[in-house]
Amino acid sequence: GYGLTKRADKVLNPQSLIERSIASRDNRVWRMTLERNINFHNGSNLRNVDVQFTFELLKKYGGCNLNRQLDFSNLKSVSGNGDLEVVFELHEPDKEFGNKLADIPIISSVYYAPAMEKGYAVFRQQRPMGMGPFRFETRREDTIMLSYSPFYYKGRPFLDRVKISFFPDEQTLIDALVIGEVDYLELPDLNMARSLVDLLGTRMAVFGIPRTEIKFSSLLFNLNRFPLSEPEVREAVYRSINRRQIVERYLKDTGSLANTILKESNPYYERSLYGDDYNPEEALALLRRNGWRLNSQNLLQKNGRPLTFKLYFSRNSELETEIARAITIDLAELHINVQPEPVLLRDKPGLIAESDYQTMLYAYSYDPQYIPEAIEEFYGKVLGATQKVPNYQNYYITDLLELIKAKRSLQKNLYKRFQTFIREDMPAVFLYFDDRIIVGLDKRFQDSRATFKDQDYFYYRMNPIENWFVPREKQKYP
Repeated sequence: GYGLTKRADKVLNPQSLIERSIASRDNRVWRMTLERNINFHNGSNLRNVDVQFTFELLKKYGGCNLNRQLDFSNLKSVSGNGDLEVVFELHEPDKEFGNKLADIPIISSVYYAPAMEKGYAVFRQQRPMGMGPFRFETRREDTIMLSYSPFYYKGRPFLDRVKISFFPDEQTLIDALVIGEVDYLELPDLNMARSLVDLLGTRMAVFGIPRTEIKFSSLLFNLNRFPLSEPEVREAVYRSINRRQIVERYLKDTGSLANTILKESNPYYERSLYGDDYNPEEALALLRRNGWRLNSQNLLQKNGRPLTFKLYFSRNSELETEIARAITIDLAELHINVQPEPVLLRDKPGLIAESDYQTMLYAYSYDPQYIPEAIEEFYGKVLGATQKVPNYQNYYITDLLELIKAKRSLQKNLYKRFQTFIREDMPAVFLYFDDRIIVGLDKRFQDSRATFKDQDYFYYRMNPIENWFVPREKQKYP
């Protein structure tokens, strides 16, 4: 389904469910009028009771969206006038409340009524139903089949069916693309995109779309295990990885250097904490000052224990394979033995939860409008502060995260302290931001994208999928 409001993302001109929205002068009461003739997949009409039901369900059971917990504790009540007007009353004024409704799908109060008593288990028990251009047909372990919805309020889509396929790794996905089983995919890096263009010729259009969420990759350290339990080792690794070279070599034009969870353009980025820290000579001197010496195998060791560790990266990911190789080479110059080991992408969260790793390449995404929530989630779930087997914990950060829930004015303090402590304690090395989505799309599809210009920079946005079509002479599916 769709949210009441919608922010622009990779899709151009996203649909909105509301005709108009009016906030009171103090931003405590918000009145929204739904568009008429919006239907769910079973043909029933969207009404304000569905909106009320959706937010009552969220208040009761919670929810999450893009690595953040949805927080509607400020929502005092949701009521309706007639069939189409929805009234949100807040405990405290919030001028950004309308934006917070974006991308929260509204569900049918009749179809999903059992969820109010049984919880979200109902969503696994019942056939999925929303209001988008395509409705659910079947699901298998590795595929979901969708067919067009005859009740879609913007008119019948041009495409009859959509098949969503899940692949265990990048190589399997690329193999399927080459033999014509995939029409659309999002590529991990520009080098792979160029390889596909060389391989497929004119069959595939490859282009970039600005990424609206923030996505970055980092090298995580397990502070519970030697040798990453040693602060000087973490600092030395940080100073010995040529991160700028990694960005230049593998993410030129699509990525940028990351020093922390915030981008340099963010007003709360603590510029004074970061400089050109690549200095392998200083890193080696730091290790020697802390008792690390070469052994007979030409590896650094301390108290008879060698400076060696495993580095987990995603299996069959060309980008992560190359980055793991670059890190291994950089650290070998310091007589540090890195053992790259591929793991399944889907296994990484479990390995973090159990603290069953030494180092790991890990990608994380968040909504830039919700930085405190992103920090809390990254600190708790990725750095491991709140995991079953805790990893990095900083009680000042923990306390500050609790304080800002009651006093939002402390957010600026959180941004500064989080960056400061992460730089000092070094539970992870931030590597790069992935700034653009690289799309591969079969050229049979028409009206799939639009071109925009921002000063001297041209970029694409995807048109809504209901606008895509394939000319009859190019159709390959019956």
